[in-house]
Amino acid sequence: MLGSRRGQMMDMHDTNDGSVRLAYLVPTRGLLGFRYQFLTATRGMGVIHTLFHSYLPMTGAMTARSNGSLVSWEAGETTNFGLKNAEERGVLFCEPGWRYMRAW
Repeated sequence: MLGSRRGQMMDMHDTNDGSVRLAYLVPTRGLLGFRYQFLTATRGMGVIHTLFHSYLPMTGAMTARSNGSLVSWEAGETTNFGLKNAEERGVLFCEPGWRYMRAW
């Protein structure tokens, strides 16, 4: 996961408690948004520690986001027509006939 964010593995070794310790050199821009992805991949059992290393030249372009979120901007009831159009753009979590009310 850090390789796609321009990270370089510096060290890897097993610990006495059955876990693995990895040391990476990663640009700060590569770490933005990584914590959530890391905790999901390790099911909350991973530990991250960061420390500034040095200023280095740019390592290249980062990969673009692969997915995003679709959010409705109006209150109301979901319809087949609206969900069909949204289905082509992402994963749905609601069904036709659900009522959406604005919290603000």
